[in-house]
Amino acid sequence: MTSKKPAAELAELVERGYELIVVERHEALQLGNLKYRYPLPLIVDMPALRVGMSANDSS
Repeated sequence: MTSKKPAAELAELVERGYELIVVERHEALQLGNLKYRYPLPLIVDMPALRVGMSANDSS
C-alpha cells in the first residue's frame, strides 16, 4: 500500500512520461487539482478491467 494520494500518484506518472493511464475509480482522483504539461495524458476509467500477472505466468 502506498502513502501517496491518488492525485499525487497520477501526477508522478505524468511527470515520468506516461501517455495512457488507466484508473479504476476516477472519482478518487482530484484531476481538477492537477496541472499538466502538454501533451495531456489519456486517462481511461475502466472499473471492470482486471489484469492478473498469474494469468500470464507459465512457469
